[in-house]
Amino acid sequence: MDPLSIIASTIGIIGGIATTYNTISNIKDLPDSFKKVNNELPLVERILRKALQKVSFSPLDGDQRQAIGAITEPCEKKAKELKRIFDDLEKKCTQDKESKSWGKVRGWYRDALRGIKAHRVESLMTDILYGLKMLALDQLFEVALKEDIEDVKKAIQELANVEPSLDDSEFDTPGVIHASQENATGAFGQQNNIQGGQSTFNSGYNFTGNGNTNYFGPVNKYDCSPDMRNEVKAIYQNLEKRMHEERVQTFRKEQQAILSWINSFNYGNMQSDKLARRQEGTGKWLLESKQFQKWLKADKQTIFCLGDFGTGKTVLTAIVVEHLRAQFRNDPSIGIAFIYCEYNRRKEQVIEHFLSSLLKELAQQHACLPGAVLSLYEQHKENRTRPSASELSATLMAVAGLYSRVFIVIDALDECDGGCRAKLLTNLLRLRTLKHVSIFVAARPILYIEEEFEDSIILEVQARDSDIQRYIHERLPELPRWVRRDGLQAEICHDITKSAAGMFLLAELHFNSLLGIPTLKALRGALKVLPTGSKAFDEMYEKAMERIKNQVPNETALAMQVLSWITCAERPLSTAELQHALGVEIGEKQLDEDNITPIDQMVSVCAGLVTVDGHSDIIRLMHYTTHAYLNKSQEKWFPAADVDIAEICIAYISFKEFDSGICSTDEEFEARLSSSELYVYAARNWGHHVRKVSCLVPGLLSFLDDNCLVQASIQAIWADGDDGVGMEYSQAFPRAMTGLHLTAYFGSIEAVQALLQNGVDPDPKDSYQRTPLWLAASEGHDSVVRVLIGTGRVSVNTMSIGRYTPLHIAGMNGHGSVVRLLLGTGQAVIGSKSRTGQSPLSAAASMGHTSLVEQLVRTGKFDVNGMSRSKSTPLSLAAKHGHFDVVKLLLSMSQVQPDQVTEGGRTPLSWAAGNGHESITKLLIDTNAVDVNSRDSNYGRSPLSWAAENGHTGIVRMLLKTNLVDVDSRDTECRRTPLSRASDNGHEAIVEALLDTGKVDVNSTSQARYMPMPQFNIEGGRTPLSWAAGRGHVGVVDLLLRKGSADPSLESASGRTPREWAAGNGHQAVAKLFDD
Repeated sequence: MDPLSIIASTIGIIGGIATTYNTISNIKDLPDSFKKVNNELPLVERILRKALQKVSFSPLDGDQRQAIGAITEPCEKKAKELKRIFDDLEKKCTQDKESKSWGKVRGWYRDALRGIKAHRVESLMTDILYGLKMLALDQLFEVALKEDIEDVKKAIQELANVEPSLDDSEFDTPGVIHASQENATGAFGQQNNIQGGQSTFNSGYNFTGNGNTNYFGPVNKYDCSPDMRNEVKAIYQNLEKRMHEERVQTFRKEQQAILSWINSFNYGNMQSDKLARRQEGTGKWLLESKQFQKWLKADKQTIFCLGDFGTGKTVLTAIVVEHLRAQFRNDPSIGIAFIYCEYNRRKEQVIEHFLSSLLKELAQQHACLPGAVLSLYEQHKENRTRPSASELSATLMAVAGLYSRVFIVIDALDECDGGCRAKLLTNLLRLRTLKHVSIFVAARPILYIEEEFEDSIILEVQARDSDIQRYIHERLPELPRWVRRDGLQAEICHDITKSAAGMFLLAELHFNSLLGIPTLKALRGALKVLPTGSKAFDEMYEKAMERIKNQVPNETALAMQVLSWITCAERPLSTAELQHALGVEIGEKQLDEDNITPIDQMVSVCAGLVTVDGHSDIIRLMHYTTHAYLNKSQEKWFPAADVDIAEICIAYISFKEFDSGICSTDEEFEARLSSSELYVYAARNWGHHVRKVSCLVPGLLSFLDDNCLVQASIQAIWADGDDGVGMEYSQAFPRAMTGLHLTAYFGSIEAVQALLQNGVDPDPKDSYQRTPLWLAASEGHDSVVRVLIGTGRVSVNTMSIGRYTPLHIAGMNGHGSVVRLLLGTGQAVIGSKSRTGQSPLSAAASMGHTSLVEQLVRTGKFDVNGMSRSKSTPLSLAAKHGHFDVVKLLLSMSQVQPDQVTEGGRTPLSWAAGNGHESITKLLIDTNAVDVNSRDSNYGRSPLSWAAENGHTGIVRMLLKTNLVDVDSRDTECRRTPLSRASDNGHEAIVEALLDTGKVDVNSTSQARYMPMPQFNIEGGRTPLSWAAGRGHVGVVDLLLRKGSADPSLESASGRTPREWAAGNGHQAVAKLFDD
């Protein structure tokens, strides 16, 4: 653990001991050793606080961290042990009110020591003090702790003279070594000598007087030989090395767990797969183009890479990512993040996915996880919630601000779902406000997208003839031997290149159409009629399907199975998943390994329409247009695909290997998933395929009637190792769910009706207190909701463990038809609130469901200003999360209070301004009913302060334009101004706007802040120039010096000038500005 964290933790423990002592101090005849320990607690805390301040603002190298950690970590362990003993005694004394004398408590104390003399309170405190003495003698703390040395020595001496809290005779006889955890790991402590005499392995600090660290005891207490001491020292050092390695490994695992919690998807594999399709020399023209070089070298540039279907945009995007990685591999100040939008991932590629992916990629490149990321994780891990798009966006902006330059690369923006695409564009535009962020976007020419990038560098993409010819030459060996004549090969290359007209995909389809042609005449005939233009794709796909159809029956059947599964699957499939799917034999209770089809055979029978991504092991269609064609012609080629897939999924999850029910450990669960490749897909998606076909699929009712099979599938649906739960994640799923729960969740109306006709209970509760009605309302299955309500035997107000009713969850998820059904019963309790105090109205407002908000308000039964437990209101939630239409609707209502103080003591204006929602900020200002200088109760910060820190230039200018804002307002947290915040985060345009007002103190200084987590510490005495220089913001430093006349000689609390901050953090370009 980091020394700072250890010291902060120990301070907290010491404070806890002092509190606990108050309870046991009333014990009659309490030994003086207890009183002496209590007397030394203030000294220990004072020294630790001084050490914390010193370490907070002193850059430490690896050796220093290890040395300080080796001292402080044993101190922390001893403090924890001391607190455990005090806590045990306090608990016993509280439970037994008659325990007023030491005679009664003494036995409890002996039990608490667990037979270890070194755990006597005076021994533990002595060890802690010896540790502090060693800390004070360290060169780093020598000055800061000099005056405390004598106090520590005196305290150690007094403890040595105090009567022991328990006599030695009350412990085991000599000759027994007590292998406590502390001794085993080399921490301070005592052990009984194996010959019977006592050797003190307590906390001295010098073996030979040569400055080497000794963790075992003062020299004058040793009666063993020098060789033995050296041997013991070597053993300890080896143990310490192993402990350090374990701590590093644990730290890395913790960091990786947080990154996986942010987003578990790995775009790195996708990048490798895209790049693997590159031919040598492809994309060189792009990298060498003037437009690309301009984008690469200048700040705040955006390239819009425009190209039609199949022109090779994705491969070019992969080449750009690879080029950026190679060029800036050794520069930690530059962040690179990229995402690939894909048509077959639209269900998972929602705005939260994209934002969290970009955030994860930038966060993991940082030396350690940024404080903003840790803060986001801490906010959500307790309740196992997920961050909203607004929170992710704000955190992404904060993390991007930590780099001197950031490159964001987005491929196939046009393949993103329409609503998600608009949100992603909004966030990209927000990132563009940061001067050091450069964006590369590739997409088809769609008017809506083009309009957003009309002020960007436009780069029209068309595959170069040379690239297409290189591709064809690479594939020529696939043709029969008789084709391998120079003249004929040149003819093939020429005709395909001409017909492709700059489209790689069309060239690939043309070449595939020539495979298997038997004669020269047929070949030349095919070359003459090669279709051209974007309309040629459907014709080529039609011909490819005809070639498939003309294969031998077994090959045709296999190809149709492969294509139907890939086209109709709910998500991309791995090769193993598809192999297991096609290996299922209906009626059999297990998979026969002899019935598995090789992947290369699956690919070969599909006429080039199917490919395998090697790194991600995904089997997919060759292109987005392939999927579009097969999707619209599904009725022609495989009309029963969803029925077949549903039946196979149900057969798979009904295999006898799942008869045992749920797995009781993570290892058992992982072994099940590893051996049953299709199980997760089948369990999570059978219901979606069933819902599409509107019939009772064979085997479904039999599966639903088997509780063990149902429970096993429920575990596969909800247990997820990537959700941040950690160990025993496999047990984090709802219990007591029934078959009716499952069918209601999936929306299978026929199965629901069949189960009800069979007499099942229509209103059972799972372990989360959710009913089938609740789940159907959550997923928006109005037909199922209608049937369940129609039974007359269900409650419409059942609350989940989070106290969410069906009305709550339907409103939160935007299911208007379900809300109408529930309200129509006349039984829904309108005033119900969730555990967090959120009403259905607040839930709908927070998610931006405008029509639902209007529908609920019209009932007249909701308090539009009602607060949740966290003090949020419908208006504040909508403003915070950027839902313009909801804010506009609420502000049109006379009873709504636009300036109500809400969560965190912030107003709706504060939330909108801080999160960058410009149009909402304007709406609120235009009401003339809001205080533009409102201060939040937590930090005393104004809307201007929040907007300036987060880089929202438009909002800053809007607030300044009112002529009402306090431009130089200081917050109550660290006395920092908006200029200080903007300078710290490198927002050059905002710094300039604030300077232009002439109302700012350019040399204002901040106050210090100390937090348990060192990432959040702030040193006092820092000016805006100091912050900008320390972060390496060249443009801001130049502005402050040139336009703001900032004083470069002012020193922070640690005595460092802005130039020294820049040089110390490796920002030589900034340091040079001061020299010039």
